[in-house]
Order: sequence, then structure tokens, then C-alpha cells
Amino acid sequence: MRELANKNRDTTKRFILRYVFQNTIHSIWRERNDRRHGEKPSRKEKFVKLIDRNMRNRLSTITMKGEEKYIGGL
Repeated sequence: MRELANKNRDTTKRFILRYVFQNTIHSIWRERNDRRHGEKPSRKEKFVKLIDRNMRNRLSTITMKGEEKYIGGL
């Protein structure tokens, strides 16, 4: 948790770290809900692909809007 609040880290790296953390929590929450509603457990590879795709989509969207400081994140 300390790394998420580290102000000395590069802005892009800090954003990516926080967004990956947020995506991970959200994916775990969705998996929990799916299991509570009778779905079969997902494989861990699915989580990795989902988080990777979400990160790429988010960074692509940001750079398309003109936020050039996050281009290095792709």
C-alpha cells in the first residue's frame, strides 16, 4: 500500500500502479459475485488477460484524448 501513495514515483508509473490495483480489486469482486450466483471459478490466466486488456484500453483512451504524459505507459 505504501507504493500506491509514494509521491516520489513518476506520474505515469504511479497512475499505472494505482489503476492495476483498482482493476485487480474489481476483478476479484466480480469473481466473488459470479461464484455467489452459481458460476464456475475462473482461471487465473483470465484475470491477467482481463487486467492487461483493461490497462491497454484505458491508456489508449487517455492518449487519444491528448494526454501525452501517459504515452510511455503503453
